[in-house]
Amino acid sequence: MNKKYLIPVLISVVTIGFLVFIGLMQFANTNSISDGFKEVFILRTISPGLYMIIVLSMLLVGSILGAIVFGYLLGPLFLYIHKNTIGRKMIYGITNVDDPTPNKFKGGLKSLFPALMALNFAIMIGTNDTVKGILMTPTHFNNPIYLLMIVMFFLGLMGFIGIGLFSPVWMLLDSGIVYSNENKVREKQIPMEARSVGGWYLYLMKGYAGVSVIITFYELISALINTGEADLVGIIFFVLIPFVIMLFMLPALIVVDYLQGHRKKFLLKYANKYGITEQVTISFQK
Repeated sequence: MNKKYLIPVLISVVTIGFLVFIGLMQFANTNSISDGFKEVFILRTISPGLYMIIVLSMLLVGSILGAIVFGYLLGPLFLYIHKNTIGRKMIYGITNVDDPTPNKFKGGLKSLFPALMALNFAIMIGTNDTVKGILMTPTHFNNPIYLLMIVMFFLGLMGFIGIGLFSPVWMLLDSGIVYSNENKVREKQIPMEARSVGGWYLYLMKGYAGVSVIITFYELISALINTGEADLVGIIFFVLIPFVIMLFMLPALIVVDYLQGHRKKFLLKYANKYGITEQVTISFQK
């Protein structure tokens, strides 16, 4: 193993092991969560501890698969869409993206916005009245405990989507594909701009993920605390859930970093097919 992955791998193993241990300890509580859910919900008859282990396992595996599958599938597609929409009158090129510290893993914080996006999707789906009508018993529609449980279930699924949408953006950034409005400047009185295709998508994705989802999520947490029905361990877990998501996405970021060279070559092949072949240098001079 490359030494730069040692610390993130240890963090992942220790964190995942600790949370699984907490979940196993909760097995002592044999009460299932069936009261709040209909029979159609497959996880309704298990204990809360096992429920959380399954959900977090889905998040871990889904994030890795999403980072790999969506990166290779959507990377060329994102580039094609950009070039044939806003980039129709733009000049494209490829610039070298050198890593000043290649022996240092720097991907830990990259999972923040994918985590927020996954949480956003999970809240949107889990609190939807139609979804609640399918999975939850009517008497528990507004019970924050069961609402959080259903949001957590969809979070396990949305990790695949959240990090999957950012993976092709990182691929575009690593590939160094840039564009300029130089042609437009000749026709209009506007300043010249040069920007990376990946940077354009990253700005768009971050704007959608946003931090407003944190406010919505902690409103659910506040409602949970006010019920007085949740234990301290459960409350602490839910309060820290954005950071838990980031940690469970860390293995996916390690995989992305490890495959960086191959991902770059893969996308540049498609760039060449789209006519993006010129090597360019971008500088800001006074």
